[in-house]
Amino acid sequence: MQRIEQYLDLMLHVLRADGVVDPAEREKFMAIMVEGLQLRPELVERYRKALECSEWNEVSDEELAALGEGLDPGSIGHMVKDAYAMAEADGNFDVSELVLVRRFLKAIGIPESRLEAIDNWARVSLEVARKGERLFARVPQEAR
Repeated sequence: MQRIEQYLDLMLHVLRADGVVDPAEREKFMAIMVEGLQLRPELVERYRKALECSEWNEVSDEELAALGEGLDPGSIGHMVKDAYAMAEADGNFDVSELVLVRRFLKAIGIPESRLEAIDNWARVSLEVARKGERLFARVPQEAR
């Protein structure tokens, strides 16, 4: 499995964790693939179809562990931060989405004792990113 597929599969599992892929979540996921990552069209289509499925099996801990194989701590941190952003795409963190992220972390060997600190770090990271978006937002021409 390629690194990009590990990343996208985790995001997909997070979106599905609460049993519903909300339109806002779908839009954010597609924006990441098309605009952010500029993926090959066939990969975009594969994940688009996966988003449209109305039924799916719950991901196993073994499958979650495979999503972290070969990744360095920085890559895992990016995945977790983005998983939190994906979980929040519909306006709230669903408990099942956060449970899935915790399952991923445990499956890749992160000690339980670090999970609360990781949760706090991810939430603060999201707030810092939102603040950055506000700071760098373009000012309308007439307001300059």
